[in-house]
Amino acid sequence: MLALTCFSSTPSLSIPDDYIFRLITDDLVQADALVRMMVNDSVKAIIPIWRDDTYGNGLIEAVHQKFEQEGGILFPGVSYNPANPAFIAMMEEAATQIDQAVSIYGKSSVAILLITYQEASEFLRIASSLPTPGTIKWYGCDANVQKKTITADTAAARFAAKVRFLAPIMGIGTAGRLPVPAENLTSQIFAVCDLTPDAYALSAYDAVQLYGLAFDLTRSSEPENIKTALPLVCGSYDYLGISRKLNEAGDLASANYIFWTVLPVLGGYAWNSYATWMSDGDYILFPPEQ
Repeated sequence: MLALTCFSSTPSLSIPDDYIFRLITDDLVQADALVRMMVNDSVKAIIPIWRDDTYGNGLIEAVHQKFEQEGGILFPGVSYNPANPAFIAMMEEAATQIDQAVSIYGKSSVAILLITYQEASEFLRIASSLPTPGTIKWYGCDANVQKKTITADTAAARFAAKVRFLAPIMGIGTAGRLPVPAENLTSQIFAVCDLTPDAYALSAYDAVQLYGLAFDLTRSSEPENIKTALPLVCGSYDYLGISRKLNEAGDLASANYIFWTVLPVLGGYAWNSYATWMSDGDYILFPPEQ
């Protein structure tokens, strides 16, 4: 069996010569984006809060290694069982570590990193009632981006806006600017579904196209034949304005990551693109208005 996917990003699936192909980058790349933004923001110490599962453990380990290479310090943080999270106790423990970090590095150099799913809104809401968490920077992960669970919770959204909560997700193009083909497809999908697809959803469209091209090239649906053809097809395909070249593990070799943040709008709150981590050059690109 051969899998051509565009959703799982755990580094543990980055295995050369297997039958799993991914049209998204693994979380080692997301870690590069997160750490570059933190370094850009002069962060020297992180207190992480993360899910104790394959996704959370893989991403926190990648961030840990990268951040240490940049001279940063990762505090013990708090990990949790997603099936039974004790939100209040975890935020109180994180607040204690914030105090320790601030006493050493100062408020402007300390940050919280959330690696969560929908639980992000709970952490943000509870943190809003504590004195210490609101004095430092906050970052999230791709699973937090554009989640209505955050913007629909007034306390969580207000706090996210206050601390400039930043979360990255693999992008096509840059913040506020899609390549024309991707913009056209996005408009068509929005007209039918009233939803704006992210880069992962757009990658699902490319997955169908790429499998079809591999089938046309081999005239075969045998996994071994498709496995041989996919890297060749992906190497020259860029229909939506993003390279689909694969690395040796069969994953997307590189992609930009767009950082999103929560801003007050029309009496409520909404997600807005903030900046882009450029994979080609490892730097942060801000839109002109930034």
